[in-house]
Formats: sequence, C-alpha cells, structure tokens
Amino acid sequence: HGAGCNECLQTGMSGRTGIFELLRITGSLRELIAARPTTEQIIKAAPADHISMEHDGFAKALEGITTPEEVFRASKSISEEE
Repeated sequence: HGAGCNECLQTGMSGRTGIFELLRITGSLRELIAARPTTEQIIKAAPADHISMEHDGFAKALEGITTPEEVFRASKSISEEE
C-alpha cells in the first residue's frame, strides 16, 4: 500500500471494502442447521464451493485492495464475537 497522507491518517489506505463469506445452503446443510450444530460442524459439512471470509479477504489482499494485516484484524474481530 501507499506511504500515507493526512487524509488516510498515514495508513496508505482509504475507504472501506467488504470481505464476505459465501455459503450455499443445500438440503443436507439446511437439515444440519436445523439441528443447531457448532460452527465447526457447519464448516465441515459446507459444499466445496464455500468461500470463507479469510479466502475472500486474502484474494483482495493479493489484488492490492487491502492488506493481509487488515484481513487478519477483521477476521479476528468476527471470530471473537462468536
């Protein structure tokens, strides 16, 4: 990222970009969710096309949209809420 300026508070970054998790709900996954599983059980049963928040974030870091440090910070704050 850039060197920084007063507008970006010397971070080299400006604005916000979302990082997202995409989980397609299949019939079997719907049944599992109805049984109130743990997060780990849902992830284990997720379809192969599941995109984790970390995967989306690091893809955006590779594109230069954000930084790996910001992905770690954002994903850590989400996992602490669980």
